[in-house]
Amino acid sequence: TVIRNGKEEVINSQFIVPGDLVVVRNDGDLPCDLVLLQSSGADGKCFVTTANLDGETNLKTISVPPNYVLSPKDGLPGKDFIVCEPSTSDLYSFNGRLELGAGASDALPLTIENLLLRGVRVKGTDRVVGCAIYTGMQTKLQLNSRYTGNKSASSEKYINRFMVALIVGMVVVVVVLYLIERHKETKVVPTMPYLGPPTNFNSALQIFEDFLSFLLLFNYMVPISAYMNIELYRIFGMYFMHNDLNLYDEDTDQPCRVNASNLNEELGQVNILFSDKTGTLTKNLMKFVNCFVSDKDFQLQNTHLLCEATGEQFDLEKLDTEATVFFEALAVCHTVEVLQEVGEKTLETPETVSERSHLMSNSIVDRYQASSPDEKALLEGCANLGLLYKGRDNNILRICRYPSAEELQFERLHVLEFSSERKRMSVVLRDRSGTIWLYSKGAENAIFPRCKASPRLKQADEQITKYAQKGLRTLAVARRTLTEEEFGNFEVLYRRANTQLSNRNELIRECYETVEIELDLLGATALEDALQEEVGETLEALQAAGLKIWVLTGDKVETAYNIGLACRHIPPGSRQHFIVDVTGPEELLARLQEIDAADPEVLVVDGTTITALLTHTPSQFADLALRCRAVLCCRLSPLQKSEIVTLVKRRKKHITAAIGDGANDVSMIQEAHIGIGIAGREGKQAARCADFAIPRFEMLRRLLLVHGHYNSRRLAFLVLFYCYKNIIITGCMALFQLYNLFSATNVYNSLYLWLFDLVYISFSFTYLAFSDKKYSEETLL
Repeated sequence: TVIRNGKEEVINSQFIVPGDLVVVRNDGDLPCDLVLLQSSGADGKCFVTTANLDGETNLKTISVPPNYVLSPKDGLPGKDFIVCEPSTSDLYSFNGRLELGAGASDALPLTIENLLLRGVRVKGTDRVVGCAIYTGMQTKLQLNSRYTGNKSASSEKYINRFMVALIVGMVVVVVVLYLIERHKETKVVPTMPYLGPPTNFNSALQIFEDFLSFLLLFNYMVPISAYMNIELYRIFGMYFMHNDLNLYDEDTDQPCRVNASNLNEELGQVNILFSDKTGTLTKNLMKFVNCFVSDKDFQLQNTHLLCEATGEQFDLEKLDTEATVFFEALAVCHTVEVLQEVGEKTLETPETVSERSHLMSNSIVDRYQASSPDEKALLEGCANLGLLYKGRDNNILRICRYPSAEELQFERLHVLEFSSERKRMSVVLRDRSGTIWLYSKGAENAIFPRCKASPRLKQADEQITKYAQKGLRTLAVARRTLTEEEFGNFEVLYRRANTQLSNRNELIRECYETVEIELDLLGATALEDALQEEVGETLEALQAAGLKIWVLTGDKVETAYNIGLACRHIPPGSRQHFIVDVTGPEELLARLQEIDAADPEVLVVDGTTITALLTHTPSQFADLALRCRAVLCCRLSPLQKSEIVTLVKRRKKHITAAIGDGANDVSMIQEAHIGIGIAGREGKQAARCADFAIPRFEMLRRLLLVHGHYNSRRLAFLVLFYCYKNIIITGCMALFQLYNLFSATNVYNSLYLWLFDLVYISFSFTYLAFSDKKYSEETLL
């Protein structure tokens, strides 16, 4: 739906042009890239899912440009202009400005926070209106897509070369035998009058007949029937995989599906595996399991806390003031929104809750929508304990404490956004007494240096180390008070920085630094990211089989690294090297040479650096990465994933496979020699576009190590058998020519040749090839 001449009209998306005002309803997919100008949501915000872009299933918030918030009933000014950069494939960057009126004197900055990308889906917002800026082939989604054409197995190239060699050999044999026949006819036949008059070798017709006789006699040397039997074998191989109960998921009723049977044997040749993380290695389900507060380590057990040292249980109301403040900090320091159902006027919340176990089934908790699964897990943990975040009304955060049903209210003044450089996020709040608080949470190496000196810092650091050794994701939590003067100075600096079009992010970051100091440490949290079943065992088995595993993900470096440790992709104690936020060509080359000299085992790279590496030093990067046992690439766009696969694929010695479960993995899956899709929570687009589809990641182990080995070995046996069979039978024919004066006489009856090829040999050996199992499945696994 577009707005033209003040009226809404429905058109096909192909007719949308830049400058059109596009209307999208709840649960609608974006047809092009839009700058959000109007939303029916609170404060001019709307929620979207970006699973088709970066694979993340959680909701993200897109906002109307600041000071441009309009209610759904207001009209849209007709003289405003949007100036923006040309479209790029970078999904996380956008710069532009919204000029109010005819001139640029009064302009609002536009960032990625104001951009609705094609492919995202509107959720929880009745109606949004945006201005189309990139359409058709210029959308960021389209720039991240690529068509790779049909795939063929590397074995087919070798088979075709072998067939060409056999054809050449056959021609050589025919020519040699013809020349010998001509010599015999010239020298021997005249001495044997009973053979009749000598042949006239000057006749072109006679030469053609003799040459054709030998050609027809020895055409058995080329096993043309092998191609038919190979295709028949592949059909049986597809049948074996499809009906393998170990590749069947009973919960989803999904078997292994083969979309490209010509790649069956290629499964056994893979030596580089590219894998997505979210939804592939992990379930993307966080759980709040431990916390360190009041100098004690607590384990969360549903509605109470268990002290690890004493075994004593605590309810929320029994905690001391310091621990209570810690959980209040978790309940307010976040950007989680409570999704309101479309058409619902108020959030229905119970007046009282008698049993805290009912909190997790409460409709409010079910509606938590977070840009980070960590924040959602923390709030769910707090809700279990009896501290329920009820939502935000006009920047007023409402927290309810059960069982007393006491409601706490905080006015949110500012959100200091998280970034991979800062490794933390903060909020500035005003409580009912008027006191201004700054709450901060983030990585310990980002929070601890900004805290006041205290013995607790060392204790918390030791406990966080213990959490990390268990594969848990950790966060440190701190706070401080702000005076009115400090807050006023911060607001002035923030407004000034936010209106700059150049170096805006750097200026805002410097502004944040002025208040995120002299913090009081409150404690630390530990979260468990649920991994897919047997993912660690699967990765270890594949690495033991000689595969090098690259994890390509859109997640932050810290998140991906922790998951890499937990799922055993990154071996503990290995030589690990990071290349993060390095873009200069000389600096990149020096860093690569430094790491290369250190004999690396694990390499971690982020998306910004990948762009520079692929532009300036692709060969050096590929040489270094291929020496590593494991490679982790973070904050990648779908196009960058595909480009990395292409870089490795060009190395002729390597056979690549890519596995993923989301639409953002399709380019990578299609680019690799073998694409494997998982029919997961993000949909089945990856499974439909892949060469092979499996229900769960753990089944990849059996698919590659068992079926891949059997298919590869059986094909080799089948091809060699047909070649040797035909060479043997034609060899007998060649030897027989010694006894028939090279007259191209066949030693075999034609019926016998047909039976030999089809009945006596082919069926039995083909069956043997289908059932060949030199090693048992247990040995291969």
